[in-house]
Amino acid sequence: MIGFSVSTLNNPFFVTLTEGARKAATENNVELVVVDAGDDAAKQTSDIEDLVSRNVGVLIVNPVDSDAVAPAVKSAMSQGIKVIAVDRGVNGVDVDCQIASDNVAGARMATEVSHGSCGRRRQGS
Repeated sequence: MIGFSVSTLNNPFFVTLTEGARKAATENNVELVVVDAGDDAAKQTSDIEDLVSRNVGVLIVNPVDSDAVAPAVKSAMSQGIKVIAVDRGVNGVDVDCQIASDNVAGARMATEVSHGSCGRRRQGS
């Protein structure tokens, strides 16, 4: 079983992320339990503790607060649970896998696309 603690399902990015995780779990015949922290760090800590008590083998966490979630994540790892942090890291914890977007590269790509589609004209030419 995989537990997925998402920071909020009120953000379209995280809704899409969750839908993708559910689809991948279904395609691979894996049970996925998704819990929504609702942007509440205390609730997320409780959710993670609950997932651990349910004996998940893998915990995917998208932290509300990278500091606040650290003790619960450390506890999960000490029990042999593999942890994947998504979009945000877990401060002070060396998780098994970190998945994040490269915002600098994304901004560079967006600039290149917008620059190319807008064209360049010089004043006074």
